[in-house]
Amino acid sequence: MRRTLLRGSALLLGGILLGMLLLAAAYALPVEPIRKHLEESLVCFDGSDDMPEADNETLIKTYPGTWLDVRTDLVMMQIAAYDSDVSPWEQALENRMYNDMEHYFRLSDRLAAVARGVGKDAEPAYSYGRYWHGYLVLLKPLLMLCSYMDIRMLNVLAQGTLLLYLIVQLKKKGARCIPALGAALAVLQAWLLPLCLQYSTAWLTALAAMCLLIRFQHGFEKNGAALFFLGIGMVTAYVDFLTYPLITFGLPCVLWLMLEQDRQKNAFSLLLRLALAWGIGYAGMWAGKWLMILLFGQAGEGSMILAAMEERGLNGAISPWSAILRNVSVLWRKPYKLALACAAVWMALRLIRLGKNRKRVPLELAGALLTTAVMPLAWYAVMNNHSHVHYFFTYRNLAVSVFALGCMASLFLEDKRKEDEKGLPV
Repeated sequence: MRRTLLRGSALLLGGILLGMLLLAAAYALPVEPIRKHLEESLVCFDGSDDMPEADNETLIKTYPGTWLDVRTDLVMMQIAAYDSDVSPWEQALENRMYNDMEHYFRLSDRLAAVARGVGKDAEPAYSYGRYWHGYLVLLKPLLMLCSYMDIRMLNVLAQGTLLLYLIVQLKKKGARCIPALGAALAVLQAWLLPLCLQYSTAWLTALAAMCLLIRFQHGFEKNGAALFFLGIGMVTAYVDFLTYPLITFGLPCVLWLMLEQDRQKNAFSLLLRLALAWGIGYAGMWAGKWLMILLFGQAGEGSMILAAMEERGLNGAISPWSAILRNVSVLWRKPYKLALACAAVWMALRLIRLGKNRKRVPLELAGALLTTAVMPLAWYAVMNNHSHVHYFFTYRNLAVSVFALGCMASLFLEDKRKEDEKGLPV
């Protein structure tokens, strides 16, 4: 235990320092190539091809789950293109962007102004220092070589490749939770995630984590997965814009509970260890950025961050139940109800067919999965302001609930005559 604590502390402190160094290196890159490719990207927004994208666009009208948050993508690109004479270290702390709302009300117009050459340290500017913005470590080099459209297509290829690898490995391992994963993908609206930079950070982190868990399963079984989940929490805080970060814990955790050989014996204690590790990594990485700002940033920046986080967190003006119901309502639509009804009928028929051949359910594992399924609701209750305002993407945390409940349902449908198979048939 002591060794694990020491290694975890070293990983967290080293991650904070490495994160700052990588961000500073990204800010040391020249801005002109980035602005050149952003100018090529303006065709998405300026109407020159007669099909401009709105700052916020719902791909299937009246379905908020298909809301493409182009607005935040524009913010991310503006931060990537901001030019300054201050040191890269200071830029990594402040994460400034051009914010002349008086002359350029639309974000796309401000991006156009930046792409076409506003000067260094252009004012008015807005500091987004409360987030790490670790995505800039990849986004800045990519924008030096590619347009926004190119990056979207690269995103399609990257996410598709990782997902295909994960499904193939799950099939090989015999961990028959692929239907539950498919249901989670439907909740995530995985088909549109590559089109939005903001939506991709948490999803790519969760996908990569699941692929690594299944690729190095035996190593994690031997040495434990707590430090790995600590690292997942750190990476999530580093790259994510507070979208639906819980999927980077919930999806890998459920997968690991289903893969772990001793899952029937210690599922609750395993869940507790992994949740604690992820939470320490996530909160510790956030705190690391704030500490850096307090130590090296401008006066008053720390109090602004605390005020912003207080506003995003528990807020008496919005009840926790209101935040929970607003997120759940995104999925309470006819297509999802129909899919749920079909799944319930199919499961009932399979239970009848199995009869006495149904395998005994490991109750501790089922309880651990049920506990994981409830976590998104607890997240909405605590982060009620943010979850209520941004429900059109925060609802994706419910993919954890769907994946966990789907895997739990699979436990009740295992056939004891097929001891080598686990879960729902593919």
